[in-house]
Amino acid sequence: MNEDNTIKFYSENDSYWGDGGNGQGKNRLGKLLMKIRTELK
Repeated sequence: MNEDNTIKFYSENDSYWGDGGNGQGKNRLGKLLMKIRTELK
């Protein structure tokens, strides 16, 4: 697994925290997890 992979939270019911099920959501949870991962490196 590549440490720089994009983290996407797939959720058909949530387009703010997730990707909305179609990739058009904000994916805030995935972005937050990627930020934390970077800070922990």
